[in-house]
Amino acid sequence: MAWPSSLADQRCRLWAERTRSVGTLSTNGSEDRAGIGIPLAAALVVMAALGYSFHTTLSRATYDYGPGPMTILLFRSLTTSIALYVILRLRGLNPWPKGKALWQGLFLGVLLACQAAAMLSALYFIPASLLILIFYLFPMMVATFSHFTGIHRITAVNLVALCGAFIGVAIALGVAPEGLDWRGIVLGVIAALAVAANIVGSGFVMRSMNPIVLTFVMAIAMLIVYVVANAARGEVVLPRDPAGWWPLTGTVLAYLVASIALYSAIHRLGPPRVAMVMNVEPIFTITLAGIILDEQLTTVQLLGAAIVVAAIFANAYFGLRARRAQSAVSNDP
Repeated sequence: MAWPSSLADQRCRLWAERTRSVGTLSTNGSEDRAGIGIPLAAALVVMAALGYSFHTTLSRATYDYGPGPMTILLFRSLTTSIALYVILRLRGLNPWPKGKALWQGLFLGVLLACQAAAMLSALYFIPASLLILIFYLFPMMVATFSHFTGIHRITAVNLVALCGAFIGVAIALGVAPEGLDWRGIVLGVIAALAVAANIVGSGFVMRSMNPIVLTFVMAIAMLIVYVVANAARGEVVLPRDPAGWWPLTGTVLAYLVASIALYSAIHRLGPPRVAMVMNVEPIFTITLAGIILDEQLTTVQLLGAAIVVAAIFANAYFGLRARRAQSAVSNDP
C-alpha cells in the first residue's frame, strides 16, 4: 500500500517516461537504465558500501602515522579527480558538462564536502558509533525526499524495512545514550541531510549526465573546498613513516572505486533502492574493523547485522513481488 498522493503518481509516471526517452546513450553520455541487469546493479551498491567501509577503516589506520582527516580528504579528492579525468578521456567522453549541468554537479560536490566536514566536526562532541547511527538516518531522508519529488513512491514495505534496518544498525553499533552533546547531534543530522540531498539530486542530474562525469565534477568541487581548508590551516600533514603510505593509498583507492560504483548504481536503480542497500555499510565497517583494527564483534552486534540483512532482503523480495503483480495486471488484455 503506497502513501496516497495523486501528484506523486503523476510524477512517477513522468519520471518513467523521461527515463524511457533517454535511450541507450544520450548526447551527454548517459547510459540506459535498462542496459544492465538489476542483480549487477545491486552488486554495484554492495561494492560501494564495501569500498566506503574500507575507506573508513583504513582512514582510522592512517591516523596512527600522522595524517589527519583533512589530509586524507585532500588526497582522496585529488586522486579521484585525476583518475576520473583519465578514465573519461580514455572513454572519449568530455569531462566538463556545459551550462547548468556543470553548476549542478559542482553544487552536489559541495554538499559532499559539507557532509564530510560535518562528520569530522561532530567527532569532537559525540562518539563515532553514535555519529554513524545518526548519519544513517539518511536512507529515510532519501525515501522521503524521493516520495515528495515524485521519483519513487514510499510503500508500507519500504517504511517497515527502512525502520528495521535502522534498528538493526542501532543494535549492531551498540550505542550508549549517555553523555550526549547537542552540537554533535546537530552536525550528524546535517551530514545525513547533505548526503541524502546529494543522492536525490544525483538521481535528477544523471538523467542527462554520465555518472562518471558527475562523479568527476563533484570531486573537483570537493578538491577546491579541501585545498582552501588546508591552506587556511597552513599545513598538510604527511605520514611520518613509509608504512603509513599503504593505508593512505588504500583509503584513497577504496573511496574512488566506491564513488564510481555508487553513482552508477543510482543511475540504474534510483535513489531509494540504493539508499536502502547502503545500510550494509556499517555492518561491513564493523567486520573490517575487527579484521584490520583488531576490534571484537559481539553477539549483540552480529544480531544487529542479521536484522539489517533481513530488512534488506525483505524489502527486495516484497518489492519484486509487487513489480511482478503490477506487470501481470498491465499485461492483462
